[in-house]
Amino acid sequence: MRSRLGLGILLAGIVGICGSVSGLHPAPATAAEPKADKVPSFKADVMPILTNSCVNCHSDKKKKGGVDLSSYDLVMKSVKANDPDKSRLVKSVVGKGAKLMPPKKGLPEEQVAILKAWIAGGAKND
Repeated sequence: MRSRLGLGILLAGIVGICGSVSGLHPAPATAAEPKADKVPSFKADVMPILTNSCVNCHSDKKKKGGVDLSSYDLVMKSVKANDPDKSRLVKSVVGKGAKLMPPKKGLPEEQVAILKAWIAGGAKND
């Protein structure tokens, strides 16, 4: 009985040490986890942002400022692939060098980051 108790304490100590050491080296990402370096998709990530925040005023029906963001080809007129900081689209949503869009509020940081990452990744139509 006494040796089982001692063995149990010893095993608990080993498990505790192993558990604390394993926290020093995070496990590799699994297939279910998104990769941090994944380039956003135009169709899945970018176009929904534009549709919800921009297309009401910037489409073929209503081209405010002469800008139409209703399709990939038209969006590319406001984008400099691989260079988000020189893209009119990014300048507009952050209000640097262009009028802030959407007016008075711009886009949330997370959405701006998606647009920048897509443009930096080549602004591909997927």
